Amino acid sequence: MRDRMATFVKVAQANIVKGITEVEGGDAKFRCDHWQREQGGEGITCVLQDGKVFEKAAVNVSIVHGELPPGMRAIGLRLNMRRLPLTPDRGLSARRRPQRRSAR
Repeated sequence: MRDRMATFVKVAQANIVKGITEVEGGDAKFRCDHWQREQGGEGITCVLQDGKVFEKAAVNVSIVHGELPPGMRAIGLRLNMRRLPLTPDRGLSARRRPQRRSAR
């Protein structure tokens, strides 16, 4: 199930990026950066800037797992837990900022 959800959010991201690119037309392109989380996980950040329709658009995916950071782990120690795992989490966010009419 974990892998299916990760695939789902990545496909959703690709579809949203494709849709915004089609709306933009012309030469507007998303810049996508793939990143790895040392403690476990990965993500893809896609950003479009200075488009004809959107001043800025971002469609991001993060898939994280591993253990909680030390500050949060201290909470688990107070609860007598030896390890406090980070629940696997997947997320998709999309933000758009339309061009202002006065800027056209």
